[in-house]
Amino acid sequence: MQVGFGCVDVTPPIGAIIPGYMHQRHAKGVHDPLLVTAVTFANDEVTLALVSVDALSIKSSTVAQARERAQELCGIPASNILIATTHTHNGGPTANAFLCDADEAYCDWLAKQIASAVAIAYEKRVDADIGM
Repeated sequence: MQVGFGCVDVTPPIGAIIPGYMHQRHAKGVHDPLLVTAVTFANDEVTLALVSVDALSIKSSTVAQARERAQELCGIPASNILIATTHTHNGGPTANAFLCDADEAYCDWLAKQIASAVAIAYEKRVDADIGM
């Protein structure tokens, strides 16, 4: 088996709307970066990726775009890429929630960043043994 890890920054720009509150908030600074972290697992038969996105939620269209792009970059079938969010209430404008509309430009960029994290993880694969 081979395993690889990848991580990219997805911190939105200062001034971006922050979803998840009952009033509009805008980013005034960065305390900690928001990240996409990916791990890939591959054996002789199957390759898959698990991805964590620091965001409140993510649109299904962004997930589909990220999966398709990752498949183009490294050949992992889109159906073998699981993408989940951390549900932070201090993330970027990734979905229509509460009083926040998704920022389509940010969502497009986020999809590319997710695919990049998967590609980095795939490129960094090393031999590994997994057990319990």
